[in-house]
Amino acid sequence: MAFDTSRAPESYYFQFGVNPGYDFKPFPLKVEFPTFINVVGDHFYQRFDGSGEGSGVGVFSTQAKFTTPLSFVPKRYGAWTLYAGVQYYHLNNPCVLDGNQVLGATIERKENLWQLHGGISIFF
Repeated sequence: MAFDTSRAPESYYFQFGVNPGYDFKPFPLKVEFPTFINVVGDHFYQRFDGSGEGSGVGVFSTQAKFTTPLSFVPKRYGAWTLYAGVQYYHLNNPCVLDGNQVLGATIERKENLWQLHGGISIFF
């Protein structure tokens, strides 16, 4: 898939979001619910044929993320935290669906996707 500059005038992209959370004191657990939408102009994304389509909300996403500090790691090695989460995406734009299909991510053009993730963060 290549961008067709002759059919793609300048456009815009805005992302709006919130990240509410709660610390379960005295337990070392934090729960967050990051949520965002992206709002795009008609030509921000392109279809297979290079045309722009689908202004408005392009993607909606929300997740539940759980974080706990790894307090057994000495402070001199940084602040270590363990996290895990589940994230939901609703793809509300035909151009985004085309792009995902080209990348092989969702051949079936799924509009509703789920992602599990986890890891360790280290801050110095």
